Amino acid sequence: MVNDRGLITLVNPQTEQLFRYRWKELPEQRIEMLVPERYRSAHPDQGHGFFQDPTTGTKGAGRACRGVTAGRSGSRDGRIRGHR
Repeated sequence: MVNDRGLITLVNPQTEQLFRYRWKELPEQRIEMLVPERYRSAHPDQGHGFFQDPTTGTKGAGRACRGVTAGRSGSRDGRIRGHR
């Protein structure tokens, strides 16, 4: 979950699996840390729009999803495996 300031507040097991970060690494980080660099400039506006008209459900369901994942050699931009 993310608050209205764009800070991660809650991490579930699926988030850990998809992005490969441990749950304790993410709270209080900006959500943009998980967004590839080339998409970051548009992301705050999308988040603001969500808080104006919130919906429930999996975001991006049925679409290809890219993100920044943790790895042994640092973070990397790539397709999020296991995203449905």
